[in-house]
Amino acid sequence: MSRHARQTARGLAALSALALLLGGVPALLLAWGADPHRLVPEKWPQLADLPHWPADAWTALRWGWLDGTLPAHVLIAVAWISWLTLATMILTEAARQLRCGIRPSRMPARRWIAGMVAAAILVCTAGTASALPATGTQIVATAPHRPPHPDTPAGHAGRTWADPAVRPDCPRIVVLAGDTLWRLATYYLGDGRRYREIEDLNADRIPRAGELYPNDLLLLPPDATHLPVPASSARTVRVQPEDTLSGIAVRELGDPGAWRVLFDLNRGRRQPDGQALRDPDLLRPDWQLTLPAPQNVTAAPEPEPPGDPASPPPSIPVPSTASTPTAPAEPVPPATSRPPAAPTTVGPTSADPAVSFDLSTDAYVGLGLAALITAAAVTVRLRRRRAYRPGHSQRDDSTDTPVVRALRIAHDTTTGGEHQLPSHGRPPDRQLRDQAHATADAVLPADGTTVVGVRDGHPVAVDLARQHGLGLVGPGAYAAARALVIALLAHTTTDTAVVIPAADVRALFGTAPADPPARLRIADNLPHALDICDTESPGIERTVLVTTPDVDSYRRLRATLVTGSTVTALLLGTWLAGGTAHVSADGTVTNTTTEATALNGTRLFHLPADDTADLLALLHDAQPETCDVNVADHRPPSTGGESYEFAAELAPGPADDPKPAVQTKTHTTEDAGTPTGPAPQERPPLRLTVLGRPRLLHSAAGQADIIDAFSPRQREILLCLALHPDGARRAWLTATLWPDAPGDRPYNSFRATLSQLRRALRAATGDTLTNVTLAGDGHYRLDPAVVDVDLWQLNDALTRSRRTPNAAARIAALRAAIDLYPADLADGLTAAWIDPPREELRRAILDAYSEIIHATTRDDPADALDLLERARGIDPCNEAIYRDLMRIQARLGRHDNIPRTLALLTSTLAGIGERPNPSTIALANNLQQQHGNHRQQVPRAS
Repeated sequence: MSRHARQTARGLAALSALALLLGGVPALLLAWGADPHRLVPEKWPQLADLPHWPADAWTALRWGWLDGTLPAHVLIAVAWISWLTLATMILTEAARQLRCGIRPSRMPARRWIAGMVAAAILVCTAGTASALPATGTQIVATAPHRPPHPDTPAGHAGRTWADPAVRPDCPRIVVLAGDTLWRLATYYLGDGRRYREIEDLNADRIPRAGELYPNDLLLLPPDATHLPVPASSARTVRVQPEDTLSGIAVRELGDPGAWRVLFDLNRGRRQPDGQALRDPDLLRPDWQLTLPAPQNVTAAPEPEPPGDPASPPPSIPVPSTASTPTAPAEPVPPATSRPPAAPTTVGPTSADPAVSFDLSTDAYVGLGLAALITAAAVTVRLRRRRAYRPGHSQRDDSTDTPVVRALRIAHDTTTGGEHQLPSHGRPPDRQLRDQAHATADAVLPADGTTVVGVRDGHPVAVDLARQHGLGLVGPGAYAAARALVIALLAHTTTDTAVVIPAADVRALFGTAPADPPARLRIADNLPHALDICDTESPGIERTVLVTTPDVDSYRRLRATLVTGSTVTALLLGTWLAGGTAHVSADGTVTNTTTEATALNGTRLFHLPADDTADLLALLHDAQPETCDVNVADHRPPSTGGESYEFAAELAPGPADDPKPAVQTKTHTTEDAGTPTGPAPQERPPLRLTVLGRPRLLHSAAGQADIIDAFSPRQREILLCLALHPDGARRAWLTATLWPDAPGDRPYNSFRATLSQLRRALRAATGDTLTNVTLAGDGHYRLDPAVVDVDLWQLNDALTRSRRTPNAAARIAALRAAIDLYPADLADGLTAAWIDPPREELRRAILDAYSEIIHATTRDDPADALDLLERARGIDPCNEAIYRDLMRIQARLGRHDNIPRTLALLTSTLAGIGERPNPSTIALANNLQQQHGNHRQQVPRAS
């Protein structure tokens, strides 16, 4: 039996089955007595009986079950509803295929119905058999029209080639797998009933039009449309699962509206599976789509010169189909012939995981930003310390946010700074800042490029100026833009300004920052932002515009970026003039346009909005323009004895609320389930000094320091427990010292370090001491019977000063406290967790100095001068101390010391990148002039 006969038989069988389903099923139901009229009630209930309907229905169902009629009624209802559903599906499928041509159904449940309907339609319309490959036929994966393929079956050679001189006005097409004459007539001629015209044109080569084979060459009537377009580019893209034409247009061409260009170029072009793209909604994986040449990406004309921005460039509308987005299309700028600016790899030459960090705040940043933020946090702390006046302290919120702490920990962990114990002579905060700056200089490029992410373990940097703008699209675009903005603002060695319209500020950051950094300029709108970019700003060498492309300002924006050598842009949208990158949710660049192809595979740094707001606040506090604090803003320069600033009168604390300076978390000894400690006359064998450089003195060895017997992490456990004399929970200790501990085994490192600490103690004391801690129910503290801590004595003195109502006893307790404070808490340790208690204790001691100086200045100014010098040693950057020093020096007649004091302040502040406040210089001049010292007037600040 021939193929045509078999197909006819299948069609007749399908037609018979459809007739049986549509007519035979109801006939059988009626013959079996399943009359649908039995389902209709004899008497319909009245509206007045509405309250009784539930009871009547329940009674009818119960009696129906008892007398056996209910199951029969249910079966009859199910049978008729099923038949009606099936008939509806058959009729709608037949209407669809008659209207749209024979094609497979998208719904799996209707595929067998579609097949039966298609077979029935084919048997009723002669000459529309589908093109199926004969045995041994090889389906080629390319689509050019050419002479017969070597593997083409014998007897079909003339079907794949036609003399070009025959009917040259008729276009040629190649038959693909699944094609039928009806379908081809519907697609190319707009009416399936014109299939006989195609059959007549090809009767000399294809005598039996009911049998079509792939690679058959067909002549079409001259009015055929939607013909395949010859390829104008060698660039192709492989279709991935879940791809759509609009998605590929965004990914490869940078604009969703370019899907029409992509569809028109690949319409009817043969694919590897032998099929072709003829419906923009039907795109199959592994198809190879040819991309348009750069000059064919858009039909938009070249923009006019920037002097006439009145008419925006045309845009390609986005159709409202299932495979394309419904958002309005963005303007598509003409492509340029400029070669892409390839990113460069900087930093380490080997794959180093420390180049980037996944923070607990869902941020992903590089080591360079971690170093810059660490340096900024130290700078803010030093500047606030400079302006501190007792009784007027403010919480350092911008340096204590989660993202700042996380970046500090990442920097310290990578550079080893968390265990550093430097030698005396240089404060640890300045050492940390110098180390952070050195790290940033080592990993960040100095050639004007900007590190934007990491690929294969290597940092990737781009030259935004050469790029003439970079567009970011996709779910991770905004987070990546936030990270780039923070990186540009944090890099203090570059004079770069960032300009953002107000609407984009709200889109990026959620809300506009209350105090933005000076180099972040917020414009009213995009035209205003372009005005700012065109304005020469002193000290600014480069301007980066962050905005969403605007149709109205497109020409001016493009002209500014192309012609402006100092202006570049980060576009929150497609930007073909400089390249566009599609950023996934995790920051990975999945696809780009030609100008940014080198970014493919790069994981861009990204920041959430909350972290960005915290970092902007920190950068605002760290900038020199706003941190040059005038410590005397609240009082004019004066020489009067009552105008002291550091030596201020402090209100005594409540007697019933003694609060140790660094006791941030307390626990009672009863909670620990341990003894209360030795009797007052007993002296423990160990003394731990944490004020200054940590030491552990062993009395049995002649007060020998055994601290070097312990590792840095073991010393930190001792320091943490020393800060909490009543003890601390294991969870807090682990979170403080091991913030990156695994969630399934968070306490492993803590237990191991504590065990090693015990072994080191036994070895250092000759097995005379085996443990220095007490533990109970996950609560740990230092054993007061074994170790004494100098910090505990200092806290006791501060507590006595708060409790006593007697002024003399209060001053005596404060003097005892300051005598116990030789240097900073844990001097030399640069771990992030030590900063808050260290600063709190420092301010408590400065408050104590201030109160003592205020009480003794009037009666003993020489003693007050000595106390001020001691306070200056604790906080050498505090400008209020120098001002009071000059006042007391003038009061004692030591006028020659005033210029020396000002020179000492100038050199000290130069170490943190600051200068004396102009009011401080004015005070020095006034003090000398008032006392008749005219030998040399101190120069005023420029």
